[in-house]
Amino acid sequence: MTRTNAYSLLCMIIRAVAVWSLGKVALSIPGMLIAVRESPSSGFGPGWLLASIGLEVLIIAALWLFADKLAKLALTRPQEVAFESSMDPATWLGLLLSAIGAWFFFGGVVTAFYMAVRWFVVIRMYREYGAMDADTFANIASTVLEIGLGALLVLRGQGLSRWIHRMRYGVEQAPAEPTA
Repeated sequence: MTRTNAYSLLCMIIRAVAVWSLGKVALSIPGMLIAVRESPSSGFGPGWLLASIGLEVLIIAALWLFADKLAKLALTRPQEVAFESSMDPATWLGLLLSAIGAWFFFGGVVTAFYMAVRWFVVIRMYREYGAMDADTFANIASTVLEIGLGALLVLRGQGLSRWIHRMRYGVEQAPAEPTA
């Protein structure tokens, strides 16, 4: 049995939200690239794009690094509520990463059906008018990226949890034993 408290769980949830936010930033990149390319007169160039992505990643990194501080601010008595669990913290984090992956994957699958219909409309417009909607390409790329990212997190959530533990503490964590 692993003994944990509300503070530890809130730290894991905050870090899971940071992973989710990083995924959302990655999914927005194709649309931002198309927007910068299609509207050169707006004054926003590649430098602004890189600066905005950099700022978002910096905020997400701060969320990840200062999750403990945020958890202490959110809880009045962080160490007071304690409970026991048969799962270790790395397994909890792996489950959270897999849940985020499922969210992205199924959201991407639903969007893919819409994008398939839109793709056929764009092809027909190209045949009739000779014009293509560049935003459609960005949406298709984002959807493919969303499905891939979701599948990666669902299938490798536990491995990513062990990698995060190794990066944070510098030691390999023993894999959790399955319970029957």
